[in-house]
Amino acid sequence: MNLRNIVRKTGAKIVQKSPAILTGIGCAGVISTVIFAVRATPKAQLVVDRLKEEHDGDPIPKGELIKNVAPIYIPTGLMACVTIGCIIGSNRIFSKRNAVLASLYSASELALKEYQEKVMERIGEKKEREVRDSLAADHLAKYPIHDNEVIITGKGQSLCFDTLSGRYFMSDYEQVRRVENTINRQIISDMWATLNEVYYELGLKEIDLGKYIGWDVDNMLHFEFSSQVAEDGRPCLVIGYTTQPINHCGGSDW
Repeated sequence: MNLRNIVRKTGAKIVQKSPAILTGIGCAGVISTVIFAVRATPKAQLVVDRLKEEHDGDPIPKGELIKNVAPIYIPTGLMACVTIGCIIGSNRIFSKRNAVLASLYSASELALKEYQEKVMERIGEKKEREVRDSLAADHLAKYPIHDNEVIITGKGQSLCFDTLSGRYFMSDYEQVRRVENTINRQIISDMWATLNEVYYELGLKEIDLGKYIGWDVDNMLHFEFSSQVAEDGRPCLVIGYTTQPINHCGGSDW
């Protein structure tokens, strides 16, 4: 590997990690600014005391005071400026990257919707239903029930499986439909509902991603169901999502 490739790859890594680097420098800068200020204060106090002696207790002219004391705090001011610059720079990089991700996510979501509509048009509703059932069976195979805890929600006696979080829980069809109606009423009222709010209504614990994604008035919650058989032989209601959750930042944008 030649020097040019090493430099190029190193530069790419630095750019990729630049928000973390700037954040780290900013944190160090905050501490350094405090240290510089603490060290400068005794020096500034000595200068003030000397000026007081020179003026025999008379008020020190502000211009003279600033002229003599300000240079002592220059390193502190420079360090504060660097710290602020790092924090602002990190935030700008994150904002630009989020904007790019937003456009990519929006384009991907639109492409997926167009693909689903075309598949439905070409193969028909019955065949499309068979495809969805096959996908539901694949989900159960990926998360065999003996490897997962079945969550007792106290909201039904039927075994259910959530395809987004890969969790088994006890509920029933009518209860899940009621959750869908409850969440959609909230969306109409508040313009937004998160995935975690859906899980709360289902009696499930929150997940980290669930606070950032959800549904809005242009993308209402709609469950889809598939009746399958779990690995232990029990009937299982597999719960999918006809409308996928989107990021809260800008509707369909990520």
